[in-house]
Amino acid sequence: MKFRGFCHLGCPFVLLIAWFPGVSESTASLVSSGKASCLTSHLQSNSNALFLVYTVNPGEGFNLIRDVYLRVASLIKLLNDNLEGDRSVVLVLPPWGPLYHWMLDRRMGVPRGPYPWSTFFDIQSLSRYIPVMEFEELICEEDEDVQFFVDHVVVLQNFLDMFESGDFSEKYEVSKCQAHRSEFEPVTGTVAERDDSKWEGVLFGDVTVRSRSLQCVSLMGGAHVISPYLLSTFDQSQFILLERAEVLLHENFGEREYWRARESMRFAPKLVLKAKEFIEQMFPNQLAILDQIICSMAKYFIGTQESTFSFRIREEREMIGFNSDTTFNAFCGGPNGEYCEAPSRWTIVR
Repeated sequence: MKFRGFCHLGCPFVLLIAWFPGVSESTASLVSSGKASCLTSHLQSNSNALFLVYTVNPGEGFNLIRDVYLRVASLIKLLNDNLEGDRSVVLVLPPWGPLYHWMLDRRMGVPRGPYPWSTFFDIQSLSRYIPVMEFEELICEEDEDVQFFVDHVVVLQNFLDMFESGDFSEKYEVSKCQAHRSEFEPVTGTVAERDDSKWEGVLFGDVTVRSRSLQCVSLMGGAHVISPYLLSTFDQSQFILLERAEVLLHENFGEREYWRARESMRFAPKLVLKAKEFIEQMFPNQLAILDQIICSMAKYFIGTQESTFSFRIREEREMIGFNSDTTFNAFCGGPNGEYCEAPSRWTIVR
């Protein structure tokens, strides 16, 4: 799937604002100049919606990215629980790929991405926990150049001195941007004059994203630490891009709320069907999901100690209801099998 350009809207300015009565000043300016994203039925039906999309370090693998989604889902849930009035935040799901693990796909002539989340996961199931929508729902098919506008970019980064100082207290701080943390650069010349953009970056494969403002935020902690900053930012912004979301820590790992989010993250029904039928005539990047589904249904599972691949299989088996003795097992490691500690038992909480 290749994302194409945005619509150049010919609708009257007053009609667009009627759809977005709470629209921010910067977004209103982009709408009036014909630079706004497509107004899909999802957006039109919820005039008080706020939107957040996020990115993850490009070098991360599939299962770590899945883990980051759970952290962000917890953040969206907390924001919506604390927003005043009838406003709510919709999580815009960032497209998948290209990932390092999918290099084989290119050699076999298979596109490396971007792929919508529905390729791998059940969107209806995700939406039972928090409001979500695919990024491609904001994209039109008419134009060649893909341009996307957000009100504000938040670049998350770790505190540089936390290991030296030993200070791991929960906190956030708007601070100087660290080198090589962001995909955005200052905009100059005619582009800045045309739409008043201050920052520009290329994300999600080939999408040019522009924003009027950007801040770097050093963070140590989970959703409850950064949520006051985001709630305040949403007072002036309708669309926020959260860059490097892997910095966000889990809010309630292993507890009931974590498992509510995790249970919503079901594999795409078509992949589950393929696994049950044991059909492997699929793209290589989907075969890993088949492996996990098959292992999650086995009578007995033995994984590896430090593998996130095995960790996700154990979670799936917990949700299905297998006896923990058949799940939390690992092959011994080391030259002589000296590392033989069983994996920690993170059992489901309901």
